[in-house]
Amino acid sequence: METRVKSVDEEFERTNYKLNSKGFTDEQLLRREQEMKLMCQSYPGLTVGHAELIWNYVEREGKDKIQENIKNGTYNEKSDTYSRGGLLTTARVYDKDTEDPLEAELITKE
Repeated sequence: METRVKSVDEEFERTNYKLNSKGFTDEQLLRREQEMKLMCQSYPGLTVGHAELIWNYVEREGKDKIQENIKNGTYNEKSDTYSRGGLLTTARVYDKDTEDPLEAELITKE
């Protein structure tokens, strides 16, 4: 029996802008763009993809629930799942010295 390999979009919702914005209001998307820009400025080593992942997770879970999970040690439990790879279909390409990552063109392979 052959196991089907999931695509990156199926495994993670971190790089596909359309998937990440699913369910967010226009107000949340505007706030997201502003807060991600601040994150990337505050932490120059932070990639746009990781900033999206962080923002989406905090917005969906809520800060109180995350703090509660940290206190309970929920995040210290060993995970039995892992990434099995996939195919990158979306990316942002920019010059980190001269361009704003959030203004970079979003390239999607369809």
